[in-house]
Amino acid sequence: MHRLQDQKKERFKNRIINRLDQKDLKTFRSLYLSLHSQDQVDIFYAFNEEQRKLAYYYLSSKEMAIIFTGLEIEDQEKIYREMDINYSTEMFNEMFTDDVAMFLTEIDPEQAEEILSLMEPNRSRKVKRLMSYADETAGSIMTTDLIYISLTDTVAEVHEKLRDKAVSAEIVYYLYVIDEEQKLVGVVSLRDLITAALTDTVESIMSTKVISVPEDMDQEDVGKIIKKYDFLAVPVVSRQNHLLGIITVDDIMDILEEETTEDFEDISAASGSTDIDLTGIETAKKRAPWIVTLTFLG
Repeated sequence: MHRLQDQKKERFKNRIINRLDQKDLKTFRSLYLSLHSQDQVDIFYAFNEEQRKLAYYYLSSKEMAIIFTGLEIEDQEKIYREMDINYSTEMFNEMFTDDVAMFLTEIDPEQAEEILSLMEPNRSRKVKRLMSYADETAGSIMTTDLIYISLTDTVAEVHEKLRDKAVSAEIVYYLYVIDEEQKLVGVVSLRDLITAALTDTVESIMSTKVISVPEDMDQEDVGKIIKKYDFLAVPVVSRQNHLLGIITVDDIMDILEEETTEDFEDISAASGSTDIDLTGIETAKKRAPWIVTLTFLG
């Protein structure tokens, strides 16, 4: 996949829309799916309703899951209503559990319950658990789509597990190690795996200095920890130290950015001003997202 420069995006978008209007399935898929996922989302926004319905037919539920995840929540609600129920159910099954939970908490509870009843039972249970956590806690924003490994696994066995499951895991830079009671006992980096002998055990190469967060920790405090240790992800554990899920840096940035925007809007409303210049803020967000979203955390 490649990213489009702004000057090329308009021309490329027009080509894609033209192929869609001409119902040229092969060329549409070739052009559209060659793009970076964010460019796919940007161009999807340019489709009208008729074009979107063709896109649902031309794109698999797995391909659509990536696009749907990148949409704003109000747009997700509109798009979902356009889809065939079987197609949307397959799409939700392909999405990461935290993304499904985030969407379902924003829509009508009866609709959410219907979606959950149609999803694969195991996926549905995981989403329901995420939705049961209090708002703005680590548990409510974590994903359960992660790869964990056992103390007794060999490096060769871990390699095989990665080949089988890496596509469905949200992040694979760190692998968390659990014992026979499902408790978090260590962490292994990809570098550790690459440099270790295939016959080495996970226990012999893992680090036991693993930092985790409790499931009821406030999301802002999670952000502070990720910032402090420069993590790509942090594991979430129960009071008994059972591994429950992970929170990725991308997820926490999105959430804290949204909170920061709301804070500025509140400041604007409280001061009676409606013309606060946010240009500088937007620029800072693009240049260094952590400056805006985490500076306020102290």
